[in-house]
Amino acid sequence: MRYLIDRGYSFNDVGNSFYQILYNYKIIEWSGASILSAREMATFAKKPYHPFILPQKRSSRFSSEDNSKPLILHCPSDRKIKGTEYVLKAIEMLKSENILFDFELIENQSNDYVIKRLHECDILIDQPGPWIATLAREALSLGCVVIGGNDTHYMGYDLKSPVIQFKPSSKNLFEVIKKLCSEKDNLQNLKEESFKFWDKNLSEYVFKKDIIGIINGTTVPNINTPNFFKNFIKYEKSILKKII
Repeated sequence: MRYLIDRGYSFNDVGNSFYQILYNYKIIEWSGASILSAREMATFAKKPYHPFILPQKRSSRFSSEDNSKPLILHCPSDRKIKGTEYVLKAIEMLKSENILFDFELIENQSNDYVIKRLHECDILIDQPGPWIATLAREALSLGCVVIGGNDTHYMGYDLKSPVIQFKPSSKNLFEVIKKLCSEKDNLQNLKEESFKFWDKNLSEYVFKKDIIGIINGTTVPNINTPNFFKNFIKYEKSILKKII
């Protein structure tokens, strides 16, 4: 069995990237190979494909003891992309209501430092978006509650996850964190669910098992393809109706 991994392409501008991704993906589909693809690269998919999610290795926590106050981390590499504006406003709202928590904004630090703090973290605020990003996967492997990307409709498969969707709204973020900090039992349960989710879906063991299944032809590909062109036609029709 032939199989191809499609993770992405380098490009110089948006126009070139659109045609390059479309062209390359169609060539891959026409090859007849089984396809292992990241969701963002499968926008033009018509055939079922296997979702590509990088596995996350786990290291032991420095301490298994609960913090007296929940430790919240936000580690933006880019403040706009990571929604830092909403995070900082939500944190100020929480402080104004005297909610007990510790918060650290980590910027311009080494990855080793971030991982060290994740070992001690209760809640990671990652980024708005549809998928569980790299930092979120690292946090899940250490049993942190994650507020980040978790749009199963966009991803195209029903992978139930304890990740709380990061909506670009300071008020919504405030309400979510307030509830987590106020309900310690619920917070602890979510931490346990986060680790179990990583262990069942994002661990190295599961990744290797899936790869072997794809090669052997025993793993069924994702059937919920994005069908970009069909959805685009529906979108155009809806716009025309509003205009006419």
